[in-house]
Amino acid sequence: MDDEQTVRALLGLRDEEGAPPSVDLAAAMRMGRSRLRRRRTAQLSAGAVVAVAVVVATPATVQLVREPAHPAVAPTTTLGLAATSSPSPSPSPSPAAGPTSLACVESRLPVPQPNQEALVIGADPTGHYLVGRVYKSGHSSQVIIWHDGQFKTLTMSGSDPELRDITPNGVAVGTSFPSGLNSTGWIYQNGRLSKLKGPYGSQAVAIADNLTIGGTESKDGLEYPIVWHSPASTAVRLPLPGPNWLGSVDDVDSDGTIVGTVRPSVTSDANQGIVWHPDGSYQLLPLPTGVVAGANGMEVHSIRDGAIVAAGTVSDSSSKTMTPVLYRLSTGEFTALPGADLFIEAGNAQGWVAGSGSYDMPAVYTPTTGIVRLPTLVPHGTSTPPLGIVAGTISDDGLTIGGQDVDAHDVIHAVRWSCH
Repeated sequence: MDDEQTVRALLGLRDEEGAPPSVDLAAAMRMGRSRLRRRRTAQLSAGAVVAVAVVVATPATVQLVREPAHPAVAPTTTLGLAATSSPSPSPSPSPAAGPTSLACVESRLPVPQPNQEALVIGADPTGHYLVGRVYKSGHSSQVIIWHDGQFKTLTMSGSDPELRDITPNGVAVGTSFPSGLNSTGWIYQNGRLSKLKGPYGSQAVAIADNLTIGGTESKDGLEYPIVWHSPASTAVRLPLPGPNWLGSVDDVDSDGTIVGTVRPSVTSDANQGIVWHPDGSYQLLPLPTGVVAGANGMEVHSIRDGAIVAAGTVSDSSSKTMTPVLYRLSTGEFTALPGADLFIEAGNAQGWVAGSGSYDMPAVYTPTTGIVRLPTLVPHGTSTPPLGIVAGTISDDGLTIGGQDVDAHDVIHAVRWSCH
């Protein structure tokens, strides 16, 4: 059983009738899956998941934010959310006009039942839409879409269902496992949830505004990048530099540009970034040696408006150092993100990064403020903070962050941080 299969098996316990109420396992595995997908260096030993050893080059500088009161979320009527027009994204601020300080307020997202557990997994670039999954005790999980205070739950057949990404017009994609470890991609469009055409093992990862869908095919324990050129098309594999290369899709830009992380062979740890252009061509990205001394690898995380947030890596047989960087396709240049000592989950074109900082607590980084720790349901400074809190999405303007938090009773909540 490989890393991803183990993560799935553990996450599947959440859907079993009579599963224990504690969410530590599900929360940890949700976060672990994201990291395993991008960092295939974790190993399994005697059935235990061993975390990736990450060496931070410089001490984390964390700007603390005073804990605000957590506003209660009033019960919200469940409304039908068809794929309709959504407010256009506001112009992104210039990096030079970045904030000198940043304060964020956390709020729980509404769910069908009080204290029902839920996760945010993806978002649209505006931050108006958030998507994920909601757990039902004794029943299979459902996927969920939040839109400006309203929500809609949907039943996706198969185990471990989740929505992963959504456009500003409300078209969402996700994945479930209808049969054992064989996954399939899904699309929510025009008020209807339907399967995407593709091979067994296909997963829909991200969707562009033009409805190009990027994903990954898992076959015989190996991963290959795939694309659906339209919701009605059948997934096809994306080209790779050589016959033994493997890889996965990490994100899709609004124009259909796809980015991912690839490696020369199953035994290689030499990860490298790659871009598949809408015209069908591809290019391997250079290593960020000019801004990350000794970089011998790179792992892509997200793309927005041609700006790629990635991690330059320096690895040997015993450790891996990860340094967040920004690469702009328009100039072919890397920009260092000094002080961004985070496990990256998402980024935007301004070089803002959402992820986990010191002690695995949620944080956001901006080039002008450095790291800002996000408020949590359990106050900072607790001797044993809950495991599995994730800041997983960030909007174009950087002011809306989606994720999950865990309260003092180990109940996991889908949350949104609103910043100013």
